[in-house]
Amino acid sequence: MVGNYLQIRHDPPAVNAWKAQTREVLTQKGYEGTLINEHLRAIEIYAEFLQRMLAAKVACTTSNFPPDLLV
Repeated sequence: MVGNYLQIRHDPPAVNAWKAQTREVLTQKGYEGTLINEHLRAIEIYAEFLQRMLAAKVACTTSNFPPDLLV
């Protein structure tokens, strides 16, 4: 979900489609509306941080770092 958002976050129509699809997936998994809204908002608010974390994880997984240090 996060990776998908980060790829399309500068395209408002794509973001709207992503939100609708993500809402559907989370609803099917039993999440309630308020929690879904919080999840979506957190991804939007912390996109820059999440982007850095994903980049760091990719860099670490291609190096000698043990995967358990990526928590």
